[in-house]
Amino acid sequence: MSVKKIIPLLLGFLLITLASSAQHGFGIEYIGGGPMHTIDLSNANKTFVGNTMSSFGAADFGANDVLYGINSGTNQFYEIDTIDGTTTLIGSIIPPANHLWTGMAYDEGTGIMYGYSSYGIAAGECSLHIIDVSDASLTLVGTQSTATAIGCIAIDGNGQMYGMNLQASAKIYLIDKTNNAVTLLGNTGQGAAGMGHGMDFCNADQTMYMTTYNSMTFANTLRIVNLTTGNTTQVGGLLGVWTSAFAIPGSLPLSADFTSDVTDICINETVNYTDLSTSATSWLWTFEGGTPATSTDQNPTVTYTSIGAFDVSLEVSNGTSTDLKSVTEYITVTDTPSQPDTPTGEINTCGNEEYTYTTNPVIGANTYLWEVTPADAGIISGNSTSGVFNSAGDWSGSYTIKVSATNECGISIWSQELTCELNFTPTTFFLNGGGSFCEGSGGLELSLDGSEFDVNYELFLDGNTTGLVIAGTGSALSFGYHSIGGLYTVWGDGGSCSTLMFGEAYISIDYLPGAGSQPSGNSEVCAGETEDYQTNPIPGADSLIWTIDPVEAGTFLGSGENIQVEWSMDFYGIASLSVYGVNDCGNGAISDIFEVIIDECTDVMDMLHPKLSVYPNPSNNHLTIFIDHKTVINYDLTIRNQIGHVIYSDRIKVGESGLYYMDVSGFSAGVYFLSITNNKHKAFTTRFEVVR
Repeated sequence: MSVKKIIPLLLGFLLITLASSAQHGFGIEYIGGGPMHTIDLSNANKTFVGNTMSSFGAADFGANDVLYGINSGTNQFYEIDTIDGTTTLIGSIIPPANHLWTGMAYDEGTGIMYGYSSYGIAAGECSLHIIDVSDASLTLVGTQSTATAIGCIAIDGNGQMYGMNLQASAKIYLIDKTNNAVTLLGNTGQGAAGMGHGMDFCNADQTMYMTTYNSMTFANTLRIVNLTTGNTTQVGGLLGVWTSAFAIPGSLPLSADFTSDVTDICINETVNYTDLSTSATSWLWTFEGGTPATSTDQNPTVTYTSIGAFDVSLEVSNGTSTDLKSVTEYITVTDTPSQPDTPTGEINTCGNEEYTYTTNPVIGANTYLWEVTPADAGIISGNSTSGVFNSAGDWSGSYTIKVSATNECGISIWSQELTCELNFTPTTFFLNGGGSFCEGSGGLELSLDGSEFDVNYELFLDGNTTGLVIAGTGSALSFGYHSIGGLYTVWGDGGSCSTLMFGEAYISIDYLPGAGSQPSGNSEVCAGETEDYQTNPIPGADSLIWTIDPVEAGTFLGSGENIQVEWSMDFYGIASLSVYGVNDCGNGAISDIFEVIIDECTDVMDMLHPKLSVYPNPSNNHLTIFIDHKTVINYDLTIRNQIGHVIYSDRIKVGESGLYYMDVSGFSAGVYFLSITNNKHKAFTTRFEVVR
């Protein structure tokens, strides 16, 4: 018969243990409003608790002994109160299509709640799920069709899951929690059908219990399951109704455990102990150093009247066995610390300095308090066996240092005082001066903006004395002019204490720029053109000055290492370029000159584009000028020397041959530039040399 056909006839009953005893449980009937009872696991006797609701088909205790259940009729997930049976809805929990919820089991080792659903009690398939008890959401673990009518599930103390398959000869199976695969363990020894089944493991006696309905005798009983063979043994008499699930909350083995409100106390204080044992029915406490020394109360209070570290032990019993927990030096009792030793440290001190004073550790002390008297002497800080004293710079005289030890029990008396002397310390004034000066000048003045009588002020250079010491006058001091570069400082010496004055004066020496580098660039150019010229950076130069000789040869464009020269249209010949560096100390050495030849490179207009040549070149007496043209033309002939001066000019007539002969015997040896023009148009310029 399918489960759908027998649901109206089923009675449901949930069996769970009482939180106050591992030998009792609860039962909820499947119909009739779901009355809930306690059940004694030793004899199956029942006691009414309260009504829940009809149709609970699966349940188990989760974390913190909270009871959860599934209403198989409505597919809703509830939290159930074991005090009066009231229920709180968490959410809907829908099984696979055509499945009914038949079992729940909580794994105490992993904290996972499992749910089991069956397609039909007689035949079909079964699925294992993980249930999130916070919102009733499901995660499918797996589906199997080997044992097709699992009616209840449980997990033992080792984490192994079991299930009972309902049939004429009901069988116990091992269930793999990772995939729902099943392995036959053995027969229960009776038939089983319907919804009246539950199973759970009791950690207190390491026993698996099951409530089941015998389909042959129609008897509902509480039974013990043999986890080796699967066979079952009846406990007590008949339950009288079908049961549908079984769960045992907090059924842990006997275990001694305890805690206390404090573990570190002061002498004559009390400790409140709290029993955390499981399954205990009696307690025997032993308190080393405590009053009372022993107690049988479950949660005793103990007073400690002597200092030290003391052991505590608790032995518990459940009537048949015992368990013991002992903790060595569990309680530490301390008293107010004793007086610390007199501090040690520097007794002759100077102002505006830091000094460390120490004392020996005090047993039981957590922190230390330091004090300086009078407060005008400075400030002392620290909470350990060392105190850091920052002395005042405007006070001198005797002062004392003392220390006390503290812990949670109180403050010790102060130590004996250490008497010290804070000596006069010169006031700090500001050192003025410094900067840079040019080599060869008189240097820079250094001065102090104030001074004190009875204080000698010494000038140092790069940490070494200059030998210059000036007695204080009560006003500003001058250390004169100094021309050695470096870092200058001043110390004031008052006898016992010295003070570094404020400020540092750094003197540096500036030098003339280095020599300029010879410019480079195009050495043969055409008049009227613009050319690029460059030189190397000049060490120490703030700027570069370029020169051209003669000045009418061209104009500079730009500045720095890279400039341009716009060559004049009216100058032909040789010009000289040079450069030098400039800074605040003056001008550096000028560079070597760079000579540039300026040619008149413009062609004659229209058909007058002669090709000009001269020979022999070099020449000593006569020079032949050849102008490649096709007609007779008059030309203006001009000859300039190397510095651009005109030394010869004439108007000549050149025939069709293009030849013109010229006597240069009167010319001095050297380089000359010859140019021709026609009708005021500039023509090609060439160069020739006269030798002697």
